Amino acid sequence: MGKKFGKLISELKDANEVFSCDSFYFATGFKLHFIFRGRAHLFRVNKNTIQVDQTLQDQGPKLIGEITPKNLRKALCIAQHIITLAFAKTPKCSEYNLCCICFERNIEVLLVCGHGFCEIDISDWKKRDNTCPMCRQSICQQKMYESIEFFKDDNEVKQSISELFSLINR
Repeated sequence: MGKKFGKLISELKDANEVFSCDSFYFATGFKLHFIFRGRAHLFRVNKNTIQVDQTLQDQGPKLIGEITPKNLRKALCIAQHIITLAFAKTPKCSEYNLCCICFERNIEVLLVCGHGFCEIDISDWKKRDNTCPMCRQSICQQKMYESIEFFKDDNEVKQSISELFSLINR
């Protein structure tokens, strides 16, 4: 098994955990499952696709389309973003509303990748490193982070869900 294929299998496992968790279901109302249908010895990052099924409670999985390995990474970031947005509005002291660094203060800042932090911790981190403390995605200087105050309405979650489904080829 090659390194790229091994990395894809790891990403599929991570994606299936996030897209099938109760938090994602609470935020979106649905669960997704990803399955690689190719062969490991024929694996090509830009040519293979991954089957996307919607998990239904009363029935078996329903095929909704395919996604490329590159877009799977984007979809995972969007899903984490959706979960963070949905739970950033939950009552204070909820485990989903706590800073990912200190686990003491509420989320005040949301990075583009979807990870949330208190203002103190992310400012301190930014002095040392220019990447997200959780996923190491680069923090763009022009859009270093967005304040939770900009996400007061539900349109942000709806737009993120729409962006997620635009990555899936039907």
